[in-house]
Amino acid sequence: MSYLSRLYTSSDNEKELDSYMHEHELELLMATDDKTSSLLSAIALGYSFDKISPNDTSMLEAKGFIKKVEDEYILLERGKRIVSDYPLFGEYQKTRKYPLSFFPILIASTISKELSSRATHWTRYFASDFFTNIFPSRDKEELSRAAITSVRALLDLGVLRDNLGRMTIRKDSSLSFMSLREEDKLSWILYPNFTDIEREKAAKAINLLFRLRGIKEDEIDIYLSRIEAITGFRIDNLNPFYDFNVLYREDGIINATEIDYTPAEDGILSSDFTLSYSGYTDSPLYLLCQPEKADVTVLWTLTRKSLKSAFSLGYKPAEIKEILNSISREALPDTLDARIDGWYESFSSLTAERGVILTSDSRNAKMLDSLPLLKIHILSHPSENIFIMNPSTEEEWRRVLQFSGFDMLGETKGWEMHRPEREPEFVKYAVPAPLKAKREVPFSKNLRKMLLASSGNKLRRMLVESGFIFTEDAKEFVETVEGLYYQEKLRTINESIIENDNLYIETAKGTITIDKPLSIEKNEDCLTLITDSRSYNVDKIWKVGRLPGYIKSLD
Repeated sequence: MSYLSRLYTSSDNEKELDSYMHEHELELLMATDDKTSSLLSAIALGYSFDKISPNDTSMLEAKGFIKKVEDEYILLERGKRIVSDYPLFGEYQKTRKYPLSFFPILIASTISKELSSRATHWTRYFASDFFTNIFPSRDKEELSRAAITSVRALLDLGVLRDNLGRMTIRKDSSLSFMSLREEDKLSWILYPNFTDIEREKAAKAINLLFRLRGIKEDEIDIYLSRIEAITGFRIDNLNPFYDFNVLYREDGIINATEIDYTPAEDGILSSDFTLSYSGYTDSPLYLLCQPEKADVTVLWTLTRKSLKSAFSLGYKPAEIKEILNSISREALPDTLDARIDGWYESFSSLTAERGVILTSDSRNAKMLDSLPLLKIHILSHPSENIFIMNPSTEEEWRRVLQFSGFDMLGETKGWEMHRPEREPEFVKYAVPAPLKAKREVPFSKNLRKMLLASSGNKLRRMLVESGFIFTEDAKEFVETVEGLYYQEKLRTINESIIENDNLYIETAKGTITIDKPLSIEKNEDCLTLITDSRSYNVDKIWKVGRLPGYIKSLD
């Protein structure tokens, strides 16, 4: 037995062991194996380590590394020295900064550009120079892949949504998502189908991934194994982390970027309505501004269109000015102050409510009444400043209003006949704590049991299990998430044909099928839906909805 081993196994040699450790720090460091260091790191970082055995804890206690206090292990000074010095994550070196502005700019680009919700449109935008040039130092292909992956996940999360064929945002969900730390955001984006426990482990592994420094590419598996030993989660595919700029490669060496949460307090708000700053801010600028550049500094512009989005989300001029003043080191320019008030006056001069009821002041009402292209969409004109509009042609009459100068009309309020919001595909999993306060899982455990008990049809049980069916009440709203209004059936069917999605179809007789829609044919008396297997009279369909991608067939 070596001298050092004898010291470790003898409780009477505390002072001598301390003296030896102090004199032979480097020797001790080199003698520490990966397992010991991983165990100590796990305890130091507060990670649960379910594989730790009594033999391991006994060994660590015997060496004076840990101590048990109230059923928990804490690190003693010796253990802390090992954790702080042992090169678990590579040799320290100065690295690039992680782009904390990525998710704010991604969301702002989505809503400020009023992108079409069709995947063929918005994916093209995120691969274009219009978007990639905002991040001049990023690899364009990696950036594009990261953006497309994120938007798909944010749609499933319920942060982004489809509204009248355009991508818009849920304010509460976006604020909740943006309040997460970066490793938690990435775990939701990259692992959307994980359970809460799995995603928590993934977030901890990503947190440790950010610590990698100066690792040779052919040795990366060693360090991924160390991360797995601490968190219980194995990162097998590093490609997404290159896309999101968590990791980067140079001359065969892998480094992680560094997250800098230094607050941005000295922003510059110019008279040309631009705001620039360095550092990090949690202010919701992405709901107010249009992004311009993200490099050493981040540059935003306040525009008529971006403020329209902010007003639609419920922001008032005073709130917007307060947010801007919290970042800018100088007071709001008078021209911008007046412009925000003027834009809000224009925004509030015309509102639309479901039904669809369009209200206006007397002056604008006369202008609306004189527009020939608008008259064909007016179902009724009950008073001077109230117009009952055709809900099935809302996209068309909104375009007429826009071209006639009423471009500040906000979102239509009330129940969304045109496209009820689809629940996220992973609704069967629990919502993360920061989002839980803002959103409701669409069915309770007791209601879910009741629905399963009353569902003899195998397909219907599968849809209940997935969260696609979440209520028995089909009197006013249907149990699928797409609505049962006639014009909305047609819209849903047409979108399914375009996007090549499967349809959930329930006839008036209660027959349930999943089918691939091919076309709609107009006959003398009705419309007929042609699918892969049969045809349906559209008037006789009780419920219809586009299915989540993971529900393909009865099998």
